[in-house]
Amino acid sequence: MIADLASHTSTPDVTVVMAATRRRIGSRQSIPAQVATQAVAGAVAGYFRLYAPAAPWRFVGRDLCLNPEATDLIWADGTGAVIADTVLADTRPTDAQVAAAAANLRARAVAVHGPDVVRMRVLVPRAPELSCVIAHSKSA
Repeated sequence: MIADLASHTSTPDVTVVMAATRRRIGSRQSIPAQVATQAVAGAVAGYFRLYAPAAPWRFVGRDLCLNPEATDLIWADGTGAVIADTVLADTRPTDAQVAAAAANLRARAVAVHGPDVVRMRVLVPRAPELSCVIAHSKSA
């Protein structure tokens, strides 16, 4: 869902995030559905508020990821530099899960984008303190 929104805007407002979340989850009125909608919308809004790179960076696509609990987002600037993010959906991933995500992202990002990768990040929007930068090859 983050990739879908990022392809249209770099700063979606609350109404856009909620509408996208309801399209994905559905508009059921049950308490569990409302809780799920709020949790997902909060994580998506958190990514844009805390992590989405500002101009001149632009969203260029998403890479395929073997982990169904993660989404890879690729951002580029006008010079060809690339930021690769893996966004973990798990609320409280373990240190081992974060380390595995970091290793997988590093391998994929370097294989696909090579020296253009300036930053790789493992991000946990619902627990920002668990997020980390795993590589930084040149200034971004």
